[in-house]
Amino acid sequence: MPLASLYAVEFPTPEALDKWAFNHAQHHYAIVRALQAQGGSPHLYQLYPMNTEDLMAWNLDHATMHQEMDAVASENSNNMLTVNFGDPSELRQFLYYNYQEHLAVAKFLNLNA
Repeated sequence: MPLASLYAVEFPTPEALDKWAFNHAQHHYAIVRALQAQGGSPHLYQLYPMNTEDLMAWNLDHATMHQEMDAVASENSNNMLTVNFGDPSELRQFLYYNYQEHLAVAKFLNLNA
């Protein structure tokens, strides 16, 4: 899964959201495995499939995973708690910051991007 697929997204179709959510979750799980291999014990939350009926719970789980991975890589965490997937401007900003954090952590952990 190319890391760029976390930013180059054709929203707002349900199919595009599902494809992004799958790729995004896979990258989080790769990060968790890499952290565990280094002796860490990061939380592992189900990010896929996204429960679009309860996005607040998804946002909280996702934000927790970002805080943990960012702390290991000494990255500043952005606010991942509030994203309105229906607002194109807010979504684009979320995707940008989310991608930047994934990119930095992947580089830190030597994950193939």
